[in-house]
Amino acid sequence: MLRTVLVPVFLLLTMLQWLSFPGQFRAIAQDSPDWPWRWPLTIVAGLTVLCVQVAVASLWRALGIVRDHGILSPSLDRWLSSMGLSLLGTAVVAGCTWLALVVQADDPGGPIVFLMLV
Repeated sequence: MLRTVLVPVFLLLTMLQWLSFPGQFRAIAQDSPDWPWRWPLTIVAGLTVLCVQVAVASLWRALGIVRDHGILSPSLDRWLSSMGLSLLGTAVVAGCTWLALVVQADDPGGPIVFLMLV
């Protein structure tokens, strides 16, 4: 059941990574070419989506190992570790983004809203 949900999630993430985010940032760059946050936000969006994709793929593989070999399989640890590291990477990217917002902010509203979203 969970594996049937992971396929559309992974496809949605791939669509976001290759079509939606680059197109959105290109449109923003055309509207305001001197906007300094274009490349940093593109990198943050790409890294975040990539980390979540790694977590989804690791979860897919871990579910297959549990189905085939049971929950005490030694190869399961590697996939669970990669899933945990990818989620840690997502948290690090979000934390660095929040710190960058706090340093640049003249109003605390933006960083607080981002912190609440995370």
